[in-house]
Amino acid sequence: MSIVDAAQEWVSHYLTLFNTIVGLGIPAVLVWCIKEYRSRVRIEIRSFHFAFTDTNEARSVSFYAVNTSDRLTAFLSAFTMNGITPKGNRQSYRFTFSPLPLQQLDLKLPPHEERQFLATHGEIKKENLLFLWYLNFGLPLTKGFPAKVRIRNAYLNRLDFVRFHFERLVFLLPKLSRRMIAFFMPDY
Repeated sequence: MSIVDAAQEWVSHYLTLFNTIVGLGIPAVLVWCIKEYRSRVRIEIRSFHFAFTDTNEARSVSFYAVNTSDRLTAFLSAFTMNGITPKGNRQSYRFTFSPLPLQQLDLKLPPHEERQFLATHGEIKKENLLFLWYLNFGLPLTKGFPAKVRIRNAYLNRLDFVRFHFERLVFLLPKLSRRMIAFFMPDY
């Protein structure tokens, strides 16, 4: 037996083994992906609005959340919000959940039960929430992906993923174009 015949035999054996693994593995991966997609945790956020303090500052947000899946989940104790100031600068806020009046703080979300939540940030020196554009709230959960709430402005117009990022890009284009001109033509 020559070296060429031995190499051909090894390649045909390897290809047979490879085809068997791929033939059995791809359907198994597809079944696993479908099972994971169907059993994901889904959260619906309703009536999202700003809550005002005694000094008429919007330092809190209030919303109702419904767990529309079969599994028990809960919010983590803090979440972040990113927004854009009127000058085009990005600001981040860290919100922590506060107990509702006359209630204890409970962040659990049982299946198919509507719960009200209140969250407050303590960053007083930053821009007021009412003056920010393109607010992106990411509410992390103990199980599942974070719930996202994307808002255009103080009127609380909610946007889907594609429209939110397209409008935010259009909003930031003048600032981006000024930076590009200053970079490529510093004497301009």
